[in-house]
Amino acid sequence: MSVLLLAAYLPACASYQETAQPLAELTAPPAPTRQARVTLASGSRVQVTNPRVDGDTLRGTEGLMRTSGPPVAIPLAAITKVEVVPPSTMSGGTRVAVAAAAVGLVALAVIWAEKLGDCGWMCD
Repeated sequence: MSVLLLAAYLPACASYQETAQPLAELTAPPAPTRQARVTLASGSRVQVTNPRVDGDTLRGTEGLMRTSGPPVAIPLAAITKVEVVPPSTMSGGTRVAVAAAAVGLVALAVIWAEKLGDCGWMCD
């Protein structure tokens, strides 16, 4: 069961990478970043979902993708570092295949455990 929970959690993991690319480019079509973490001159970090540059301000929603919070507006001059989650290299079909394989492995483990009985391999 814990393997299944871990497999369900892994796609939600995000690894931020620092970038020198201007925020205006990162947030522009055709492939705007969906998640950014900015470090302010004060040293605090803010996670911004669906960031966009509006004049001299970074706007978006504060928080993680699935748990978005209140709207946020940060002056670009206050931002000292920008980190983004790089786009996934796996297609949707590949993700489904990986998830299906994980579920299949868990199902095989459950069937194998049931065939061993209550004491498993330690009864031999």
